[in-house]
Amino acid sequence: WMDPFITGTTQLYATAEKTNPSKMTIDVGYHETLSPFWKYFGLNESEGVSNYAVELLRYYDHYLKGIENGIDTEDPIYIYNMNGDGWRFEKEWPLSRRVETDYFFGADNSLSTAESEAGKDTYKVDLTHNSSWSSKWYDYGVSRYVMAAPDDMPYRTEMDKKCLTYTTSPFEAATEVTGNPIVSFYASSTSKDADFHVYLEDVDENGNAVLVTEGILRAGFAELYDNDDMLPGKDVDVLPNLPWHGYEKEQYNENIFADGSIVNLTFELFTTSWTFQPGHSLRISIACANSPTFEQNEAVDENTVVTIYRDSEHPSKITLPIIPK
Repeated sequence: WMDPFITGTTQLYATAEKTNPSKMTIDVGYHETLSPFWKYFGLNESEGVSNYAVELLRYYDHYLKGIENGIDTEDPIYIYNMNGDGWRFEKEWPLSRRVETDYFFGADNSLSTAESEAGKDTYKVDLTHNSSWSSKWYDYGVSRYVMAAPDDMPYRTEMDKKCLTYTTSPFEAATEVTGNPIVSFYASSTSKDADFHVYLEDVDENGNAVLVTEGILRAGFAELYDNDDMLPGKDVDVLPNLPWHGYEKEQYNENIFADGSIVNLTFELFTTSWTFQPGHSLRISIACANSPTFEQNEAVDENTVVTIYRDSEHPSKITLPIIPK
């Protein structure tokens, strides 16, 4: 789930499954299964990845050696629900039983399913925000973007103090999010452009925040395009239909925030499967810098102020694929 290719992997599966029957297995790890999350969930890492390794061997035993081991008759998806019920089989992707649920940005940095009073929140950009959390292999730390497996858990408790945050009340019951969270908020900026790094976190009873998933968008690429366009010249319906922004020079507006423009920024966070336990909260944390993992946007400086709007005309929110229990 923490690999940078996770969304591409699930899109490839969903797009091809009707014409190219496939198997998909997703574990807790970063690139190549390694992850401090196994210990966080109370598991030995080698034990945690053993199910993954067994499924790979079963796959090759059947399709390369012709061994009848039942893998061709089982449900095709095998995933680990993090912080929840662990390994389980699924029939399709995305999960058809999901309930897309809106959580709205609210007053006093709240996040809830009820739309709050009209208002807006200002955030003076903190250029020192850096989402790295481990020194393993890299002087500046590691994250999923550099495909390394850090030794340390990605706690964001201190990092959040440099961000604009919105947090739910503690959950009364276990709440599972499996799929792609979609964030959609309305922003203006005193700079002509800005980068937005969004983090979805699990906050425990003591206020400790751990990263669950994340996403990033440069505002100049805010315009949405048909995601089938990522395969130009091909008659392919790319699934699921996640927000897609393009990447070419002519698709970029370097003055997106000119003249006080309020811009809708809609983009997906990396695919995930996580259960928020009772007493824990869900937090959305927004930053406009993450250097040196990402080169700082030249349009943004220490004086940049971003405003997030939240009213009936500008319903800033995150949509979560909730799995009913």
